[in-house]
Amino acid sequence: MSYRVIIPDQIGFGKSSKPEHYQYSFAGLANNTRQLLEHLEVEQATIVGHSMGGMLAVKFAKYVKDKTARLILINPIGLEDYLKWVDYQDPQVFLANELKKTPQSIRRYQQKNYYDGNWRPAYQALLEPHIGQLKHPDYPRVAMNNALTYNPIFSEPIVYDLPQLTVPVTLIIGTRDRTGPGRAFKKPGVSYKLGQYQVLGKEVADTLQQGNLIELEGLGHMPQFEDWQRFKAVFLPLFTG
Repeated sequence: MSYRVIIPDQIGFGKSSKPEHYQYSFAGLANNTRQLLEHLEVEQATIVGHSMGGMLAVKFAKYVKDKTARLILINPIGLEDYLKWVDYQDPQVFLANELKKTPQSIRRYQQKNYYDGNWRPAYQALLEPHIGQLKHPDYPRVAMNNALTYNPIFSEPIVYDLPQLTVPVTLIIGTRDRTGPGRAFKKPGVSYKLGQYQVLGKEVADTLQQGNLIELEGLGHMPQFEDWQRFKAVFLPLFTG
């Protein structure tokens, strides 16, 4: 059995265009993806999304129901409504953070947040695109695009959309993940702990109309990269069973 795999770089991401001005929204990115699939004459697809891509995948399934056969989400963010717990920040705040990045700071972030403080030479491959962008003369434009993408992360949570979906949804959750956008901007007096994926996965799975939760104990935000053998053992059967 063979499959056609389409992996688009969304506008502003990867090697796609970095516009000077763009209003990022998951509805807009979902519409771009719909147009791409129509251009490629794809009638229906299994939509797979990881992290922020998981948020987009959910919005695609919500707004483009006719093209969504099923949904597979890998440690998506947006499983909690961040603005309940953190203060909204102007994009300039995130732009300043983007402009301060260095190869060393990017590695420290990934090592701490993706791999529980551990590091293997293979992880370096995920750093190279970011380091390459830092060296490019157009990096300020890249940084601005990166900053603008935080708006939909905070303003379009998926936790309320998932219970509405009628397509089959599989959640693959590395339970060690603690990704919690906005943790540095918690509202005064808030003690709620963001990014508790060992809890969030179960809570969200209980709300799904057609849901399946697969937990990968001891893995973090990047289970597909941190331990490919364990990940593929649960991922590939979704396409063959």
